[in-house]
Amino acid sequence: MKIFFVDTETTGLGKDDKICEVAYIQVDDDLNVISHSTSLINPGRPISAGAGAINGITDAMVAKAQTIEDYMAGDGSAMVDDDVLIIGHNIAFDMKYLGQHLPESVKTLCTVKCARHIYPDAENHKQATLAYMLGLTTDRSKAHSADGDIEVLIQIVERMMRDAGVDFAGLIAIQDIPVKITKMNFGMHRGMKLEDLPASYVRWCLEDYKALKPDMRQALLDMKAAKHAH
Repeated sequence: MKIFFVDTETTGLGKDDKICEVAYIQVDDDLNVISHSTSLINPGRPISAGAGAINGITDAMVAKAQTIEDYMAGDGSAMVDDDVLIIGHNIAFDMKYLGQHLPESVKTLCTVKCARHIYPDAENHKQATLAYMLGLTTDRSKAHSADGDIEVLIQIVERMMRDAGVDFAGLIAIQDIPVKITKMNFGMHRGMKLEDLPASYVRWCLEDYKALKPDMRQALLDMKAAKHAH
């Protein structure tokens, strides 16, 4: 299996946004670096002010850069294989934009999901928070750059493997364990225990809030069932 740590920067967060920077580091099973690639990408559309403020990439910087199609035909072709593991922090976001250029057989590993199980008491599970909490070395000049984020993520994964006593296969198994949600994680009642939520708010979430995530929906349903059982 070929293993790649991947990070992308995009023109925004919408479904029509595009990649404006991509980077990967290929490693072996022991996290030894095999190859590395990073490139600005011409997204074919303007970079939003909000995205540019975070990633520091301007339209002028990518005006003469290669397209994502050209990148995937060149350096990115290393990831186009039938037996590939793509690793990222909230990898679902990166795959929303990169996945269409990769084989359907690609496997993914989300380090956010792993961290929620391995470090349940962390203040939050953002990459920067985990790195600070674990005392890992970060290069502030590379903050929010695709290649800089990957370098930090490799350190986090190495630490998670050591702390959990697992290899890559073990991390994949950990990410697939459902996270038990006990508190509201958004909105006006963020931080409140689910069983303490007003019944009208629970009803609104389940019946009217179209963006409710599946895991939170199930947690609310389980909470209601437990209350009725008593």
